[in-house]
Amino acid sequence: MSGKEWAREFLFRKDRVGPDGGVRGPGEGGDGAARLAAFLRELEIGATQQVGSLELVPLVAREASGEADLLLHEAIARGKIEIREREGGVVRELEAASRADVPILILEGETLVGCKQNRIVAVTILVPPRATVVVPVGCMERGRWSAGGPAFRCGAAKAGPPIRRENLRDVLHRRSVGIEDRLDQAQLWKTVACEMRQAGVRSPTDDYHELIGRRESSVRDRAASFIPMERQVGAVALWKDRLLGIELAGRPGTWAASAARAVPAFLMAADDADLRPESAPPPTGRTAREWLAALAAGEVTARPARGLGEDLAVRGDRIEAAGLWHDGRPVHLVAFER
Repeated sequence: MSGKEWAREFLFRKDRVGPDGGVRGPGEGGDGAARLAAFLRELEIGATQQVGSLELVPLVAREASGEADLLLHEAIARGKIEIREREGGVVRELEAASRADVPILILEGETLVGCKQNRIVAVTILVPPRATVVVPVGCMERGRWSAGGPAFRCGAAKAGPPIRRENLRDVLHRRSVGIEDRLDQAQLWKTVACEMRQAGVRSPTDDYHELIGRRESSVRDRAASFIPMERQVGAVALWKDRLLGIELAGRPGTWAASAARAVPAFLMAADDADLRPESAPPPTGRTAREWLAALAAGEVTARPARGLGEDLAVRGDRIEAAGLWHDGRPVHLVAFER
């Protein structure tokens, strides 16, 4: 699909799904870009929690309400969604078919294991109830393309910050020039190969999930040491004055459920930096509060999302982010240093 075809399909289509589950035209709704900065400025900074060299600084909402979103791994376990190959197999696209009566949240950075090859989710999508949505993905297992694999399930944890940072940069660049959300597969394979080589992990199919599987058990207990605060909706992850990432949700329950998959990945990144400090970027001297302020001051653009809500992109001073806004809140936002 060309950039112009994608624009007609996703930006100017008149049957966009609106926040109420109905339809809307391109001029209706659209308050995420205007309200994100206000949401970020109102966040409170909690007391830093540290495990090893990883520091997590809680981001706390002054007021927080609403039930937790139904996350993908929960929906799969309950039989409420099927993630399947599209049109018999397309490397950079999958289909998410919901059987639920509530929206299902598929988070950027989520790993998917099964079917013809393992993948990573490129962008956050809120799947409408009982709808089917095309999900942009990237291949994380270069050496396998085989029919008859098990149904997709979520991997043991999210992908690590280095991979997610490169993917976010790729997505934001493509959006800036009017191209659909697709990852640079060659670059993703290169990043995966580098991560596995540095970790000393070999796989017959160059499977990134082999790396996660070998290390996840060693960080699981340490990740549980981080205790969510009341009204916490996210965190700033730091390693020795370097930003590993910022991740947040709009509801405490959503953060608590998603943190169990995101925090282990941040811990593994901190462990890697301990082993290879020479590969880490130079310290910035910025505190968590200053990184949050830079994000809040960034330029925000928005567009209709593939599912519910609006896709957001943020470019600020040495920071960039992408996320999803729906129903008066950021459903999910992730940021990395640029």
